[in-house]
Amino acid sequence: MYTGLAAIFYFLFQDLPPITDRKLVADPWQLPLVFSIVLYAVTSVGVMLAIESNMEKPQSFLGCCGLLNCSTAFIIVINVIFGLIGYWRYGDKTRASISLNLPTNETISQYSKFATAMSTFLTYPLAGFVTIDIIMNHYILKDRKPKHPHMIEYTVRLLFVLLGTLNAMALPYLGPLVAVVGAFCVSIINLIFPAIIELCLRYNVSYGLLKWRLYKNFLMILAGSIILFSGTYSAIRIMVREYGTAFPRAPDNEYIEPNITTPAE
Repeated sequence: MYTGLAAIFYFLFQDLPPITDRKLVADPWQLPLVFSIVLYAVTSVGVMLAIESNMEKPQSFLGCCGLLNCSTAFIIVINVIFGLIGYWRYGDKTRASISLNLPTNETISQYSKFATAMSTFLTYPLAGFVTIDIIMNHYILKDRKPKHPHMIEYTVRLLFVLLGTLNAMALPYLGPLVAVVGAFCVSIINLIFPAIIELCLRYNVSYGLLKWRLYKNFLMILAGSIILFSGTYSAIRIMVREYGTAFPRAPDNEYIEPNITTPAE
């Protein structure tokens, strides 16, 4: 993966134009979509609890320098670097995945795509760990003992991979799809629900000095709600524009294939 990132950097730093040639501030109506993609890019809520529960020292997961904060900081730095340099290099032509901007007739660019694909392939079981665990232990194997549980699990995993592959084939433009997932799902799971849960748990205890947790949670709920409604609407509007004809296609300078550029999607 890291060699693939290095290969991408090789192209990003070639022939950089003056930074003054780039539009530094986007249209305000694009911000909800941007925040939706940011939420999707920096969070892995599906595996957080699974990783913590399987750690030898779960207490090291949280804390100022815990695994969660360190890994999130690393992901943010990587995405910020690729977003800034990618937009500096390609401007409004920046694609949802920076690998799509790379030339297709050079060996280094093909290697970067191969390395990215292999890293995705090798980490895919981790991304689906929680899903498979829930399906197997809470539905298929609940109150029953089949003769071949491993074969059943392999079948479920195969169907899981096929479903993801069909989804990628049906929706090749990942930008709007990622924005929908980030706006609708991640905003609820990462912002709104945790804030509501903490408000309920501390209702009969304390919200801290000057009730700072109360105000913090209200701000999280407000921010999550704004991203939920406006981000979902913007992302669905772009999806309809890409895959249907309900909305007229916007001019090229208004198209929101977001400039939140990630190494690959």
